[in-house]
Amino acid sequence: GQQKFDAAERTKSKADYKAAADLFTQALARDEADSDITSSAHCRYNRGWCRYRLGEYRDAATDFEQAVTGLKSSDPNTAVQSEAVSRA
Repeated sequence: GQQKFDAAERTKSKADYKAAADLFTQALARDEADSDITSSAHCRYNRGWCRYRLGEYRDAATDFEQAVTGLKSSDPNTAVQSEAVSRA
């Protein structure tokens, strides 16, 4: 998912953002996602950016909101960004 997201950020292609969002969704559906809160939070954060770039603002805001808790302990700067974007 991360590599596809990075590619989408370079190309700005909606198809690339969609593909990256789908990969993040698949990762979040795995059993490990429930126990690896930090990785799940990063997946939600990046999926939020994919959805934002696709114009899916409500879904993006939900992803950003859900990412905050998992990011606070591991990546506080990204948690702050996530919280701010979810409220925009």
